[in-house]
Amino acid sequence: MALITSENPKTISKTYSNWWLLRIEGNTINANTTEQTFGITFVFIRGNRLENGTWELSPFAEDVKGLQIEDVFSLATSEAANGNMSVAEVLEGIITLSATLAKLNGVID
Repeated sequence: MALITSENPKTISKTYSNWWLLRIEGNTINANTTEQTFGITFVFIRGNRLENGTWELSPFAEDVKGLQIEDVFSLATSEAANGNMSVAEVLEGIITLSATLAKLNGVID
């Protein structure tokens, strides 16, 4: 099938001003061993908050960025050793939230 081309192609120029947390991805390596690690990737995308409160996200690949932490437990440990308990506190909050939601939804007892 041949491509259909336009004689008057349209160029769209738009600015996406804000970063939106699109998703959080987790990856366990060496599960159930003493060498177990858990990495997290935070994926951000540019977008605009519309007047009705919804987000219009950029369709462009260059507007998607990821921040990867290879081992969150190692990071929490090293930061705690330097007096920064924030990472450990955030992890504790995520684990507590996960357990609470799982219990409320009957996933765990």
